[in-house]
Amino acid sequence: YKFASIVRSLKRDGDYEGASRVLYGEIPALEHELEEAQQAESATASADLAAGLQVAAECQELQGRVEEAAATLERGLALPQAQADTALRLALASQLGSLHLRAGDPRLARENLAVALAALPPTDDDHRRVEILMDLGAAHAMSDEFAAAVAAFSQAAALADEILMDRGGEEIPPERVDAILLHLFQHQIHHRGQAHA
Repeated sequence: YKFASIVRSLKRDGDYEGASRVLYGEIPALEHELEEAQQAESATASADLAAGLQVAAECQELQGRVEEAAATLERGLALPQAQADTALRLALASQLGSLHLRAGDPRLARENLAVALAALPPTDDDHRRVEILMDLGAAHAMSDEFAAAVAAFSQAAALADEILMDRGGEEIPPERVDAILLHLFQHQIHHRGQAHA
């Protein structure tokens, strides 16, 4: 409204050059600045949204409301921001995959961890990739898909000789990947034997 009255005033005074400068110079420049500010605000809002959803889901899981935690993360993944923002999709999908893994649902764990792995930029931190691959391998092992588990674990092993495993807040030293793989396979074989005995 302000610019329209300025342009009308300039035209009325016969200053067509000034009116053109406002219409074709100042207004587009301000529109461009506004667009950049909105994009920056949107990126910040996406990061805040991801953090909020992750904290809410974590709290729900700690309270034993695993289904609600999964629903919170799934709602987050369905948002347009998550579809457009790779980092947001990565954060939500990896947390959801890990949640399903802890809840004993390897199929949903694999699906979400695959989404997280696909969203992970190739130049990103290898530690994050190792975590996702280890969870993916565990999900395959839970489903008796040992070849796929070995492939995921082998990719993780190629990225890190030693990794830190999340043991629920327990302070533990780094562990060798081959020792973890041996333990996981032994654990799965043990449970398989119990189920078929």
